[in-house]
Amino acid sequence: MRKLAVALASIALVACSGGDNEDLRQWMDGVSKDIKGTIPPLPQVKPYEPEAYDAGNLLDPFKPAKIGSEQKKSGGGGLQPDMNRPREPLEAYPLESLKYVGVMTRKKFRLPSFRLMAPCIR
Repeated sequence: MRKLAVALASIALVACSGGDNEDLRQWMDGVSKDIKGTIPPLPQVKPYEPEAYDAGNLLDPFKPAKIGSEQKKSGGGGLQPDMNRPREPLEAYPLESLKYVGVMTRKKFRLPSFRLMAPCIR
């Protein structure tokens, strides 16, 4: 009995749903006749022309000894720190014990602000 009721209900639903959208389908068919889509043609692709790379007598950039070999031979010139300069106050503390907090500005003069993490005796 229950199967018969389910079958009758499903037949009733299918029968009632057929004509509701007929006017909508007619309108869509009428409107879609006038619409014609245009797709622009694909742009012309230029053929790829490979360039020949001739390193010739240039230095190999992947050699690890490329830089510094001339400096080792000449005695290691170049920039070196000035060991006779006066020391700054923060140089008295190890770098690991300093923490950067921010910047203080006074009359367009900027000063970094640091916090000493652990007291150092010097």
